[in-house]
Parts: sequence; C-alpha cells; structure tokens
Amino acid sequence: MPTMPDAAPINLSKQRFVALDALRGIAALCVMLHHAEQFYGHPGVFAHAYLAVDFFFMLSGFVISDVYAPRFAADLKLTRFMVARIKRLWPTLAIGVTLGALLALAHGHQPIIILIDLVAGLSFMPILRGGAGLFILDGVEWSLFFELVANLVHRLGLWRFSNRLLLFLSVASLCGLFTISAYNFGIGVGDRGVSFIAGFIRVAFPYLIGMLLQRMWQRGSRRLVVPVFIPIVALPASFVLASIIGPSFAWIGEPMIVALLFPVIIWLGACAKMPPRYTQLSLLGGALSYPIYTIHLPLIGAGDFVARLVSPPFGIMARFVALAACIGGAWLIARYVENAAVTRRA
Repeated sequence: MPTMPDAAPINLSKQRFVALDALRGIAALCVMLHHAEQFYGHPGVFAHAYLAVDFFFMLSGFVISDVYAPRFAADLKLTRFMVARIKRLWPTLAIGVTLGALLALAHGHQPIIILIDLVAGLSFMPILRGGAGLFILDGVEWSLFFELVANLVHRLGLWRFSNRLLLFLSVASLCGLFTISAYNFGIGVGDRGVSFIAGFIRVAFPYLIGMLLQRMWQRGSRRLVVPVFIPIVALPASFVLASIIGPSFAWIGEPMIVALLFPVIIWLGACAKMPPRYTQLSLLGGALSYPIYTIHLPLIGAGDFVARLVSPPFGIMARFVALAACIGGAWLIARYVENAAVTRRA
C-alpha cells in the first residue's frame, strides 16, 4: 500500500498484534508481485494488489493510534513526533531512491533531471508532472508521503475527535472514494501528478477507519479469538477477488473491498491467536515488509533492464534473480540498517 507501506513499528510486546506483522509482510509481497506482473508483461491474479496500499493506510491509522494516542495525551510535541516518523522511514527509503537513481543512469536519463528527482525523493517532496509519477526514482514513495500527511493531521488534532465525528468523516471520505473510483474506474490513483488531489481522499477513509478500529479494540468491543490462517488467507484473497471482479465493476468493487473486507481482516488479525511456532516467522514478515516495499520497484526494473539485453532464457533468470534480490536485500536492510537505527534510538 502501500503503504504503505509502513505503519509505525508494531508493538511486538503485545502478542495480540503479531498476526498484523504477518499481514504486513504478505501485503508487501503482493505489491511486489503486482509490479512484477506489470514489468514482466503478465498481469494476472495480482493485477489489483495495489489495494495493499489502502490496507497499509488503514493499518497505519490503527497502529499509530495504539502507539501514540497516550503520548499525544501526554503532550508529545508535533515536531518530535514527525521527526520520529521521518527517522523511521528515511534510511530505508534513501536506499530505494538511490537504487532508482542508479537505474535511471543506466537507462541514460539526463544527470541533472536525476539529481532533481534524487533530492525530491530524499526529502519527501512530490513533483507534479501531469501523468508522470510523483516520485520517479522510487514510485512507491507517493504512499509514504500521504501517510506522513495523515500522521501530521492525526497529531494536529485528529486524535482529539470523538468517535461520532470520526465516523462522520469516514462516511464523507467514503463518498469521496466512490466518486474518484467512478471517475477513474477504480481507486488506483494518487501516485501521479494528475491525480494528486485524489491521493488525499484515498488515504483519508482507510486511515480514519483504522483509528476507529483501534478505539473499538481499546474498549474491548467484540474481540474474537480466531485461527490466524483466516486473516492471512483473506488478505491475498481480497486482491484476487478484485481481479475477478474485472474492470467493468472495479469502480464499485474496489471501494467495497476497502470498506468492508479490510476492516474485518485487520480486526481478525488483531484478535487472532498466533501459534508460538509461527511467531518468529510473523515477526520476520513484519521486519521485511517495509524494506521489500521500498526497494522492490528499482530492483524489478533492473531485472527487466538486464532481461532486455540478453537472450530470453537468461532474461527469465534475470527477472527471477531480481525478485530474489528484493527478499535478500530486504533482509539485509532489516538486519543492518533498520535494526541498527532502532539500536541507536534505544
């Protein structure tokens, strides 16, 4: 999503949220496969997995509320909060943006344009260029930008709003989501200059619902202990469902999936009981999710670039190596970059 996608680091001391780590990892893998299908010319079951971004937005609303609402009430300063969010996102993003710059150089793009895009990418500054992406070097950064906007609004006062007001805003933003979906034949918008405004509508609804879900959770409302495989299977199944619906009904199907299925999946994930033997695997999925999301586009692009220079059998191999590099690179980043950053903050 993503984001997505990154939410705040999920509170691993709370075992009830371990399944959300697994879901975050699955969502990141689905986004990677979605872009692999696009680059490699075989759109299929992951054609609509860009909806994972909306899942990340909703998860962010849930987790930011859980982690930071008490700190906001204790007067955590806006600047300190936003600095913490940017510090969480920036090191891994910088790697993705740098990889994108190297790929752009390999394609022979003008160095001055690459430099401008590099500075914009490293500073979270979108560039509105019509049908081009907001962030050319690492296209997924658009969702991180809108998540930071949502985080900013959250701290500025959204956290003070009553449940009734949040529900009203959710309904209003859902109407907006249906509007942009009807106009664009789906909600896969917000990543380009022409749909920049739609990005604010796209992040609003899932983020607000995530906040409401967390407040319901905090009250202990209707918690159900369910097998963890239910939300884990349901998330990728929702992306497959979106593909089955097809383009003719995507304008109504995609908002309905976000509005009806994603809240249930997050709720069941928060309630799910994770068998101890799968806990470490789930935590690994959460740790790899953000690096996978951030570096996969330039690496997949590099695989496609090499594949076009060699014979078809070697081209297939290059593309598979690129996908493997996304996983391996994410593991290295999680271990040596993100883990080191957490250690320094501690």
